[in-house]
Amino acid sequence: MKRMFYRVLSATVIMSFVTAVPTFAGEYQESGIDAVINGQSVNEHGGKTVEIDGQIYVPLRTTFEMLEKNVEYWKDARKVFVNEVVEPSNSEYAFQQPYHLIASIPQERIYLYGLQPKGVVVSFDGDASYIDADYATPQRILPEIAYGDYDDDNRKEIAVSFNTDSGTGVDVDTLHILTTDGKEPYVFQDHVLDNTVFQNLFGEAIQTEIKNNTVTYKINGKKERQFQLELPKGKEIKKLQVGNLIDFDVAKSNILFSVSLGAVYDGVPEGKIFGYLTGEIIFDGKQFGVQNLDMISEEESETNAQLKVVAQDLLEQDLEIEGIFNAGLQGNSDYSYQCSLIWEETGQKYFPAVSDTYKTIADLEKLLRSTYSSEERIQYFMQNYIYSEDPYFKEVAGQLCVNMNVGGKGMPIIVDFNSVQVKQISPTQADITFDFDEFNYQTKLAKTSMTLIDGTWYLDQGVYEVAETA
Repeated sequence: MKRMFYRVLSATVIMSFVTAVPTFAGEYQESGIDAVINGQSVNEHGGKTVEIDGQIYVPLRTTFEMLEKNVEYWKDARKVFVNEVVEPSNSEYAFQQPYHLIASIPQERIYLYGLQPKGVVVSFDGDASYIDADYATPQRILPEIAYGDYDDDNRKEIAVSFNTDSGTGVDVDTLHILTTDGKEPYVFQDHVLDNTVFQNLFGEAIQTEIKNNTVTYKINGKKERQFQLELPKGKEIKKLQVGNLIDFDVAKSNILFSVSLGAVYDGVPEGKIFGYLTGEIIFDGKQFGVQNLDMISEEESETNAQLKVVAQDLLEQDLEIEGIFNAGLQGNSDYSYQCSLIWEETGQKYFPAVSDTYKTIADLEKLLRSTYSSEERIQYFMQNYIYSEDPYFKEVAGQLCVNMNVGGKGMPIIVDFNSVQVKQISPTQADITFDFDEFNYQTKLAKTSMTLIDGTWYLDQGVYEVAETA
């Protein structure tokens, strides 16, 4: 990481009065002096002050990040940028700026800036690289970005899906994978999946037959799927269209794609979409490939999109439950009479639950029953946290009380909700896949499912359950 320093001109670090370090040659040494910024120690945040020619300097990056600023060093331009930490924006004002944030993964120190009229600067851990990429269609659709090991070389790459063509009946993304040698300064090599190359990759695997307005596809001569098109009377298919809509869904563990299948007939020159080719992108560090090809109808695609939202909500509820039942629902230290009765009886410190949503045991059970399909899963929480010998929750005269002697378990699992994928396998069953990070920050792919019961979807297994076997 770069060693950049600012000079301290006062006993207190006042950022509006710091000046850049002049050019110098020779040795510098740690000063042994700790700078304190808003009551926080620079040393404790990993920074060290140094002494140069009798002057004390503080580390630029550490100092500004403690002030919640974003610091980037663009080596080629020989500039250091210090900006407010902002969210990517697709506003017209943002797109008129010389450079503006279009995508980011702040926890990985990855930021993408769009330049005018084209081109993108990729900033990673303060190092900047330029890539020749189009990103600004008239609709100003922001790119999707993920950070994962896509070529299995034990080194992560950045995957970016840029929207490069949009308009009436057209919405096309282009995939970029950015690689480095893993050494500082980080210089990225841009691998672009050209649209023509992409269509050739899956085109070689697909055989097509049209008969009586029925389109039959074969994938690698084996898997077959038929689409019966309902066209106006007297109309016939003139030709097929592939790829008016191309979407890349980038996640930490994989990159999925969806390509539209359409038919052109008299009166509909832009084509009618009737289905999608789906699959997974593979990357060996230099070249792209495709695998796990499948086809779904337009109706199936819409259903899967709706089910994805349902699955995301259920996974969020599951994580909320894990938090609530593992010391996530706090107690108010202002004792209530009801909770003090338990304290006097058992010696356990029970405080009133701090929640506007969950005020009784019945509220907690309602949350469980609105989330899980399995009675066994529901009873796991009820028996271990409510009906056990030293329960986490007790209720007295309508007051929910929390046992503050009970601690939580382990480190939290972080789910990447953007990675959630759903595939309906029957009218009442759907498979769910998602990425998650464990306490050691290793990204894994997990699988669970949900079941439709009396018109409502319920989760079959929770995140922590499936994470143990992922």
